[in-house]
Amino acid sequence: MASFRFGNIPATFSPYLLLLCFLQLSTPHLSLSQGAGAEDIHDLLPKLGLPRGLIPGNVKSYEVSPLGYFSINLSNPCYVQFHRLVHFDTQIRGKIISYGLVTDLSGILVKELFVWIPLAGINRAAANGSGDGDDTVEFQVGVFTETYPANKFEAVPPCLTTEPSVWANFGLDSII
Repeated sequence: MASFRFGNIPATFSPYLLLLCFLQLSTPHLSLSQGAGAEDIHDLLPKLGLPRGLIPGNVKSYEVSPLGYFSINLSNPCYVQFHRLVHFDTQIRGKIISYGLVTDLSGILVKELFVWIPLAGINRAAANGSGDGDDTVEFQVGVFTETYPANKFEAVPPCLTTEPSVWANFGLDSII
């Protein structure tokens, strides 16, 4: 152990204390958060390279660290009907790797047939590099990826508090 004096107070450092200090310094501290006068997350998403309609409108708060880790809190869990039915938990977490690229997602599930599969990542790419409207959004769902035009996600979607009936797609929900 190394020891030295800090003024008149002796100080002793152990390797464990050094490790604890390092872990505290390396923990990401949040730099952006939604509070009074903060930017709406739907306006922030395009600045990060993502369409504003990827997240439903019931966002209560959000935080983004300098390292790109984020947490989005919704007022309640909800369902959104995109090309597939999507379930949003009350908390969504992930990491922004670069402009338009999100990984390590949790809190979002996509319904494939009758099974809910976690959405793992999102990648927005311009088809010709110009970003002139031909860009796409690629979703990593399990081991599969699905790609859709980015303009399908420009409007902020409404949040449904209950899962829509499977029969509604056939116009049979009022009969059953």
